[in-house]
Amino acid sequence: MYNQILAQGNWIGFSKPLARGLQSIEASLLLSEILNQLNYFNEEEVFITYEHFAEQIILTPHKARKAINILIDNKLIEVNRKGVPAKNYYKLHKEFKSNIERILSLDIKKFNNRKSKNLTTINNTKEIILDNNIPEIPKNSNNFNKFDNEQENEYIDFRPLAKEGKIGLLGKAKAICQDKLSYLTFDNFDNKKLSDILGSIKANLNAYNKQNNITARVTDENVLKAFKTALNSILNKSEETPSLAYVKSCLTPSLYLDNQSKETGKDYSQFLNVVKSKFKHYQKFTPQDIRDLERIIEALKEKGGSDLENFKELFNNLPQWVLDKRYYQSISFVAKKIDELKQVYSLDELARQNENFHALKEWKGEEEALRLIKKVLLKNASNS
Repeated sequence: MYNQILAQGNWIGFSKPLARGLQSIEASLLLSEILNQLNYFNEEEVFITYEHFAEQIILTPHKARKAINILIDNKLIEVNRKGVPAKNYYKLHKEFKSNIERILSLDIKKFNNRKSKNLTTINNTKEIILDNNIPEIPKNSNNFNKFDNEQENEYIDFRPLAKEGKIGLLGKAKAICQDKLSYLTFDNFDNKKLSDILGSIKANLNAYNKQNNITARVTDENVLKAFKTALNSILNKSEETPSLAYVKSCLTPSLYLDNQSKETGKDYSQFLNVVKSKFKHYQKFTPQDIRDLERIIEALKEKGGSDLENFKELFNNLPQWVLDKRYYQSISFVAKKIDELKQVYSLDELARQNENFHALKEWKGEEEALRLIKKVLLKNASNS
């Protein structure tokens, strides 16, 4: 058993001084793996996948991205996106040597300073290391805002502090992220994204109040409630737990400004059931979804007949390229492409009404029958 554990190829080395200098074991591990790959292929630039990092150094894609950002910020590596589909190519930064020396020298200075501060001589014969640098949380104090901006990659559980009301807006938002997004620590990149998200939400809430002549001041609780609402909407449509970067990219006022849309007094439950039957990932619907739904219904009115029947026919005849990719399966995408989808839907309907459709369907199958008849219809239309 020991031979298997100690066998060559089952170990990977990394620099402990570099890990201390970067304040990240993951970044030091990831740099070691990049150097291994560059050396193995004898290339100045190499393509590496997140799956490779997960297999070789047991880093999840989320942790790998954090580590990559740390190495980029310290100008140790460069990452270029190339090819179709785009892939990450890694190479050493042109100032790699000087920057690595700078980081290692900083670690040596920190170690020497820490050693000199923590050594106390007793009777001029023995030296005892005393750790006097552990901060104490002041008793009966509500000034816990310092925890909002903790050191990068330092673990603090913000949830109990949020319940006690001892942290500010950013800290409470981090507690929500720990609860809903499974975050443990927050690096500088995460802090920046979260601050941007909260700032955007607050600005939109203020703009909404001004537009609707609401004089009430936007409080931190209003911002946090809106943040939770937006997260829930995004989580309901995501297969995996999203990152803060993904949340920021998806963030729109419609996710949390429930009153922004005008009340129509209409019951769209049957329409929404049609959507759910085709797009299985839908659980809840945002106000923006309802507005897009109304756009689709309005666009189908020219056909005449029942709105619900027209809506059902459209969704029952969506082209296969929409059904094959999750990216296209949203009400907003259907609303955006409604004119194009109406043409496909109308052509399918004409093909089904063709006198040869049923015979071809029995012989070739429905999909092939539709393709052949539509091809003839389009040819006839171009010749006329």
